[in-house]
Amino acid sequence: YRDAPASLYLKAGILLLITMLPIYLIHLFVGMSFGKGASMGLGIAGSLIAALMITGLGDATWKYIPWAWGVRAMDYTVLAWDSPQLYAQVKTDFFSGMIISVCCTVCLLIASLVWFHGWEGGKNTE
Repeated sequence: YRDAPASLYLKAGILLLITMLPIYLIHLFVGMSFGKGASMGLGIAGSLIAALMITGLGDATWKYIPWAWGVRAMDYTVLAWDSPQLYAQVKTDFFSGMIISVCCTVCLLIASLVWFHGWEGGKNTE
């Protein structure tokens, strides 16, 4: 967007980094537990899921799928800048999705810390 302020891009970038943290944690666990092949397969499946969640198919379920949080957060951020009246109608949906995202991120972070505390290292085959 040519007339978009730089603060919009900064806000969108920070929000994208925050919403991607759970995916990093999931891939770290899957990669360490099951290997890089499983992590790559999960990445491919997650990319397809994220593409579907951009469409109307994900309107009701995006809040519960970590791969959709980033793309939906970007949609709502641009909507808030481009059309504040329409954003006012859907902002409760955005906030409820972000609350679920933050709660899941905290739970995944705690679970990964507990898991790493008992982790004994990688396999010899990798």
